[in-house]
Amino acid sequence: MVNNFTFSTYFIKKPEQIYVNTWHGIPLKTLGYDEPQGALVMSNTARNFFHADYMISANPFLTDIYMHAFKQGGLSEVKIIEEGYPRLDLLVHTQKDTIYKELREAGVSVQTDKKIILYAPTWRGGYSNPDCSLDGFVNLKETLEQMIDTSAYQILVKVHQVVYSKIKETLDDFSYVIPATVDANAVLSITDILISDYSSIYFDFLATGKPVLFYITDLERYLKQRGMYFGLEALPGPYTDDLEILGGWICKIQEVFAKHKKHYDKVRSWSCSYEIGSITKKIVRAVFLGQTEGVHIVECKNNKKKLLISRGPVQTNGISTALINLLNQVDYEAYDVTVLVKPPIDGRQKEQIMKINPKARVLLRQGGMVAGILEEIRNNFYTQTNPVKGFGRLFFPKRAYERECRRLFGDCVFDYAIDYDGYDITFATFCLMQKNAKTGIWMHNDMTSEYQTRFHWLKRVFAIYHKFDYLVSCSRQIMEVNRKHLSAYANQEKFRYAKNCVDFARVHKGSQTGSILRKQDFCYYTLSEGGMIKSLRLIPLQPEPFDTAMGGTFDICSNQKKVKNKIVRFVNLARLSAEKNQAEMIKAFAMLAQEQPNVMLYIIGQGPERKNLENLIRKKSVTRKSVDACPFDRHAVMLAPKEVICLMENASFVHTRKKYITFFSKQLASLRIFEKWLRWCPFGAQHMETGRK
Repeated sequence: MVNNFTFSTYFIKKPEQIYVNTWHGIPLKTLGYDEPQGALVMSNTARNFFHADYMISANPFLTDIYMHAFKQGGLSEVKIIEEGYPRLDLLVHTQKDTIYKELREAGVSVQTDKKIILYAPTWRGGYSNPDCSLDGFVNLKETLEQMIDTSAYQILVKVHQVVYSKIKETLDDFSYVIPATVDANAVLSITDILISDYSSIYFDFLATGKPVLFYITDLERYLKQRGMYFGLEALPGPYTDDLEILGGWICKIQEVFAKHKKHYDKVRSWSCSYEIGSITKKIVRAVFLGQTEGVHIVECKNNKKKLLISRGPVQTNGISTALINLLNQVDYEAYDVTVLVKPPIDGRQKEQIMKINPKARVLLRQGGMVAGILEEIRNNFYTQTNPVKGFGRLFFPKRAYERECRRLFGDCVFDYAIDYDGYDITFATFCLMQKNAKTGIWMHNDMTSEYQTRFHWLKRVFAIYHKFDYLVSCSRQIMEVNRKHLSAYANQEKFRYAKNCVDFARVHKGSQTGSILRKQDFCYYTLSEGGMIKSLRLIPLQPEPFDTAMGGTFDICSNQKKVKNKIVRFVNLARLSAEKNQAEMIKAFAMLAQEQPNVMLYIIGQGPERKNLENLIRKKSVTRKSVDACPFDRHAVMLAPKEVICLMENASFVHTRKKYITFFSKQLASLRIFEKWLRWCPFGAQHMETGRK
């Protein structure tokens, strides 16, 4: 099999097949994971390369692109044959009479007595929705024909095949547009002057030794959307965005070419240094006959440990944050890291994926499992029932999962396979299918509590715990909880713990830039990060001040000079669950409060441990009474008037009014008219400050 791009997502190379990927050009524009959104769009390309036996490279620069931009270096089994592009042989072997005949039969009005100016721009837009506007090349042709000697020159246009298929029915005059069925390199053999922009076609044309001109009108936008590996000054010819200047160059082409010849020859020497005319023969002999003597072959594999991490859906949550922080701490000199994730379903998930360290290889699981009907039935049984007990053990579609892993990873072999998600049986199974790899699954919470309260399918994941080498919790305390509750599913020695990595710089930055924002009936903590605004919903302890406060926002004050009463506030915003271990924090603050009464702790969140934490707070007597009848928060904490005044001072409000608010239950709402006399009754009351900035 020979391909110059990629096969579809369902493609799986058979063991007896030989797959050669020739690719389709030396890049000026960024490719692969080097593209701005590369991690989101390159997975199928990287996956194709994992299946390839050989890749063809035109020069060391393209080899480096394969290794790093497409992240084949370190993991892939593919061999890179660096001997030039076979298609360049057409520049030598194409018979001019033959190509002229082919063009005429395709409807192109080509004249043998005129020199050919070929305009071959790159394509814009996406592969499925390319920019198919006609104004660009139609205007170029008409303008240049008014300036050049049309008795000596003729202008032909070669657009990308995707663009050609879209415009062939809309263009009035199609006599100068070369169809996609005619090989571009064959046309280059009869071309005298090439006009291009960011297309890699000009690298092929350099082998002819003929002049290249560049017409570029959207440089700023293209750099922002796509990017380039080197600047326009590295081009082997002059560039302009003015058609009149371009026409002037054509009229004195020999003079212009001579001016740029030195740099032209320099680019030509590194981009197409191999002997043209026999490249195809050398590669065919190497691939199919094993005659590799004198052939430059580059191996992609290295001695790094190969690590596979499966995440599943990269949601905006603590697990994703922990993974991102972990991947920022990996020693990439020692480990080659591949992260397998589900394709994103919204902008937030895309944002999370783009935060993954670029040194890691991100693979989106594009496409579905290639399986027969019976395998689909067995897989549904495996993923929807207990896969260990009863007949579940007999229904596991092992061959289907082996095939799926081969679809995703080709011939790649991993030393370690970690399911970092811990909630998805399918992705966990992908890790278990990696032969001879040490395997582990992460346990980010009290998994039994998760099963009982939220995720009732987790028992299916529990059932395969015994197959993993390690069951890793995120703290010692949660490891003990999981070991106690889940020891029936795996040997106790398999339970381990590894603390989550923390990005302290990000935390500090957030403390400096955050603010509290009022939106309708809720309050949010907002944080600007990477040009994006993140909002975390707060449980309001005293919402009324926000109802009347003008302006709607106030900054969290970190400037100690503005803290007049010397109160130091600590805020814990997290899920109230065992792995967060707020209990130890409460005990610590109970001890600290005895020595430092100006220290205050606020815990904001929900979770299975809320009642236990409330009981501990009451036991330690580190907070004031709870207000049970609060319509905003059943467990709101009352603040003393001076504490509320301090909050308002830190927010830089000018005080205009003070009053007390009493919280009534629905049954006693009629008593609200007696509010100011009932403020110290057991219903609960709150001092309130309102004002303007």
